[in-house]
Amino acid sequence: MIDYVGRNWVNCVYPEVPNTSANTGCHNTYHFDDVAVQRDRFDRNYAGTNDHDLVAAINAAIAVLLDRPAPPPFDIKSKREALFMLAHLVGDLSQPLHVAAPYLGPDGGLVDPDVTHTIDPSTETATDNRDRPAYTNDLRSSSGVSQPR
Repeated sequence: MIDYVGRNWVNCVYPEVPNTSANTGCHNTYHFDDVAVQRDRFDRNYAGTNDHDLVAAINAAIAVLLDRPAPPPFDIKSKREALFMLAHLVGDLSQPLHVAAPYLGPDGGLVDPDVTHTIDPSTETATDNRDRPAYTNDLRSSSGVSQPR
């Protein structure tokens, strides 16, 4: 799998990232979709999806298993590699925070980027989850998920 990661690590460009040296990861985004927690299904038009997300990676692996070429930006060299990839990604698919994301507004409350059509970079939570208990509680109460006891 080291060979696979080497071939797939830098295949993606993030136009929203102004520093091109920060455009170094693609393989890492194969493992999740950042669809807003307010959505109850997947749609390619939702904020937080892209052509190299979890759903696209699963579809690329399936394509190779069906003797079709993997679509760009994926570079899958064999059915064996596709099967390893698919087994891992289906595991990712079962993880709640791999398929949904809380988007926060300036006040720290949940916002829906598919309604506002904006994502506030000042509230980015990708690398800083110190406030996780607060928005996790908001998420549970807004989604009908019961609190742990």
